[in-house]
Amino acid sequence: MKSSEEYLSSIYNKQEIYKKEAKHKRNRRRIMMASVAGIMCFVLAFVIIVEPMLSGKDKYVLYAADLMDDFDSKKTVKKDGREADADFTKAYADFALELFGNTVDSSENVLVSPLSVYTALAMTANGAGGETRAQMEEVFGMDMERLNAYMLSYAKSLSGTDAGKFNIANSIWFRNDGSLKVNDEFLQTNADFYKADAFAAEFDEKTVADINSWVKVKTDGMIEGIIDRLDEDAMMCLINTVLFDAEWKIPYDLQDVRKRVFQNAGGKFKTVDFMYSTEGIYLESDDAVGVIKPYKNEQYSFVALLPNADVNINDFVKTLTGDKWHDLIESRQDVIVDTAIPKFEHDYSADMKDILIAMGMGDAFECGVADFTGIGYSEKGYLYIENVFHKTYVSVDELGTKAGAATAVIVYAEGGILEKPKEVILNRPFVYAIMDNNTNLPIFIGTVMDIESEAEEPVDNSVFYTSEEQCDGIFKYTINEKGEATITDVTDKTIEKIEIPQKLGKGTYGEGLLVTAIGDFAFQFCEELTEVIIPDTVTSIGVAAFGSCSSLEKIVIPKSVTRIEGFAFACCYSLTEITIPDGLTKIEYSTFRCCDNLRKVVIPESVTTIDKYAFADCYSIEDVKLPGSVTYIGWGAFEDCAGLVSIEIPASVTRLESDTFKNCFNLKEAIIPATMEYIGPTAFWEDNKLTIITPADSYAEGYAKRKSISVSNISLQ
Repeated sequence: MKSSEEYLSSIYNKQEIYKKEAKHKRNRRRIMMASVAGIMCFVLAFVIIVEPMLSGKDKYVLYAADLMDDFDSKKTVKKDGREADADFTKAYADFALELFGNTVDSSENVLVSPLSVYTALAMTANGAGGETRAQMEEVFGMDMERLNAYMLSYAKSLSGTDAGKFNIANSIWFRNDGSLKVNDEFLQTNADFYKADAFAAEFDEKTVADINSWVKVKTDGMIEGIIDRLDEDAMMCLINTVLFDAEWKIPYDLQDVRKRVFQNAGGKFKTVDFMYSTEGIYLESDDAVGVIKPYKNEQYSFVALLPNADVNINDFVKTLTGDKWHDLIESRQDVIVDTAIPKFEHDYSADMKDILIAMGMGDAFECGVADFTGIGYSEKGYLYIENVFHKTYVSVDELGTKAGAATAVIVYAEGGILEKPKEVILNRPFVYAIMDNNTNLPIFIGTVMDIESEAEEPVDNSVFYTSEEQCDGIFKYTINEKGEATITDVTDKTIEKIEIPQKLGKGTYGEGLLVTAIGDFAFQFCEELTEVIIPDTVTSIGVAAFGSCSSLEKIVIPKSVTRIEGFAFACCYSLTEITIPDGLTKIEYSTFRCCDNLRKVVIPESVTTIDKYAFADCYSIEDVKLPGSVTYIGWGAFEDCAGLVSIEIPASVTRLESDTFKNCFNLKEAIIPATMEYIGPTAFWEDNKLTIITPADSYAEGYAKRKSISVSNISLQ
């Protein structure tokens, strides 16, 4: 066992250097990250304090705090470990997610290391007895004999990687004034299974400096202090530190970092740096989506979980259990995932006493009830835990060693049909974790509720880009890369009248952004909808946007609309008339198909193309005027328009495809210009009612004669 003086002799000669370098290291922290893709710092410390009890008995208190540290291997008596199996992973996962769920705050960034808490509590439990030990074992999910063996092997497996750094360090500091007699078995057990060093100290100001210096060394200077003072009744301090430092498997380039907004838990928008990448592992559940991003050594991964837009993150965290975590990770899909992760950095501290009591180890914190006789004997009375303080630090950014990046290749899928990539854009509060890939267990887990930003207000609208649906009243919407909103859905499919807003409403994500598009299928199957008012900010209407709105009677399409996609108004059975906006150049495939009661259609001079089946099955159309701008009429464009009586083809059209006017039973005359060069064999319904009016010797005249259709010659201008 080392004495405090022996330990100090090895580190005190560095203290003057630390003082001089303190400011430099703080400034250097970001520079240091040039070799780090994501780094987490974590320290947990327990301090056992003994104070006189009001009853005349002595009072013993255990404090705990939490920071981050590196790890030096120690020599211990060799013990047999136990490889992590289903029993261990379930017990650890249940503990980790319950601890996390009880820690999360409604608005504060949170980060806990279940591994560090588990380790420090296990060290302490090696000195517990009776009901105190039984309660702690219940919280751990197993007895101490098995837990010690598991933790010995698990710590070795976590630290045994060549790429990056994962180190664990443990130490026990106790008062050496003779008032506390520490059991050798307690110290030896923790040395054997947790490689814990033990130091005897005076527990004065010098000891405070010693402990903080130990922590500082173990954390590479990232944590400068864990305790401010040691009360005169303090007996023992148990410290656990965990350091994680690793590069991304595929580092980010400068062009991968772009500004966009993060909406914090309070609804405020912050403009921050986002790191864009394409990943290969996607997670999905009923209430969240996620992505797994591997680190270079592939032993660890960054896991991000984004609750659905209508799911509160605190509610989501409360539902996370060990089983749910396991199911989420097992749901992984090997698909392309377009990902945006914000750069963030924060530290966190909390008193975990109440959390641990709620988890079931209450006796350990109750004076006169707690049994820590296995730790040792004190002249002042019995030991018990008073506080458990936990402190963490995390920094995640794009910087990393670029060497070898050119040869790094990720295969996302094996052939097959190319599908639209999944997306996970972490632009609002989310859960993240550093996961051990061998066991799928979270070593660190936290929430990002807010991100510090130099620019509090968005620099331009493009930073609001999101392909994930947001809500504005009854409307759902997304925002494109130009910062323009697209209405994608409506929450009430029974609505009868809709007025689409010009701008996103107050308090919404992207408040004040213009609504410029109605997306694909946005109002499809709103069967009770009778009227729609579209603002002049809208420029496009998507595929089947109003498809099967069977009660729709009135819709005015503003002149601002320059694109209407296929099936946009298909099966709008109650629609009687439509005016195509001036500015539209193409009436797409099946745009008005099956509009049974559509009688009047006004087509402007801007239209050049009427695509296939554009007005097919519009049985009630009686007359359509085709402007001279039209150059192409597609296959079946007016098929089954049984009410059509006459049609005049403009001189600009040189071809009529097959089935263009098929089954137009009541078509009496078709005026066709001399410029016509081709008419498909089934372009018209061959009936004795039809007369083709066309100049003599024209292609149309020859076609009519071949089909035995009546012809009337006329000179067409």
